[in-house]
Amino acid sequence: MKVLPWMLAVVLAAMAGFLYGTSNTPKTTDAVPLEAMLSKAVAATVSVRTDIADLSDPNMRGSGSAFHIGDGVYITAAHVVDGGTKIYLDPRSRTVKHLLGVTEAKLIGKVDEFDLAVLRGAVIPEKLAWAETPALIGSGVYAIGNPFARAPRSVTAGIVSGLDRLQQTPKGALAGLVQFDAQVNPGNSGGALVNNRGQVLGIVSSILSPTGSSAGVGFAISTNLIKSKVEAMLRGEKIVFPSLGVSSQDDGAILQTVQPGGLAAAAGLQAGDEILEIAGLPVETLSEINAVVLVAKSGSNLAIKAKRSGATRDFSLRIP
Repeated sequence: MKVLPWMLAVVLAAMAGFLYGTSNTPKTTDAVPLEAMLSKAVAATVSVRTDIADLSDPNMRGSGSAFHIGDGVYITAAHVVDGGTKIYLDPRSRTVKHLLGVTEAKLIGKVDEFDLAVLRGAVIPEKLAWAETPALIGSGVYAIGNPFARAPRSVTAGIVSGLDRLQQTPKGALAGLVQFDAQVNPGNSGGALVNNRGQVLGIVSSILSPTGSSAGVGFAISTNLIKSKVEAMLRGEKIVFPSLGVSSQDDGAILQTVQPGGLAAAAGLQAGDEILEIAGLPVETLSEINAVVLVAKSGSNLAIKAKRSGATRDFSLRIP
């Protein structure tokens, strides 16, 4: 039988469609459309407001966002609920009417060092899971929250633009942060930063902006840092962190005292030393130095550069 060119083209086109699919096939992850995953993530997000909420405050003091991880447990940023004696959760939006109305939540615990707070409130149908893999630079992310306390359950898209960032936040210096460019604003704090699978990569904590509104530089507390802390708090355990055993004047990087037997003393640091870098990160304050120590893995060694008597010296700090 003679095979005509047009017949061969039809066969090849059919094979290509079978093997690779057609170009108009919706983008999916594990056969679940991205849109469906985001809808679930949005439905697991609530607005948070405390009894000291001030919506006229540019920083939206006492209000923000939280997300449900199951069994009535909600995750938010510690600075969102700071100072409040009552905490309220609202899962509603203009497009979601069937859920509960405003309900009161209880504070299970806080870890100020990671700007983390765990709440217990009413159970809602949807919940979010922690990310199975860490964030990677360039990977797509979605920030879900309540910007300006007036646009509940908003979703913005972007990419991971940096990792292991050291940044001043409402709770002081935090290290190990995920930097992203999805637009977030005051009120987004405490909301989830999710990946293309709808899994939580971190908690939105702060932005870097000259105006106070989004400039495309947001920071989230990494799931890698907070997941174990959440689990420990739910078990009723106390969170303990390593201490350098040092002090400084006005939170500067020049050590005023170094406690004998402390981590800094064991590394060879002395009073009067000025710490310039830790773990490759330039530092200017003791709070930044402590923030890097807090996120270091147990058993690791952190390289320190310090100035002593005008000369720069290298030290190694062992994390127990």
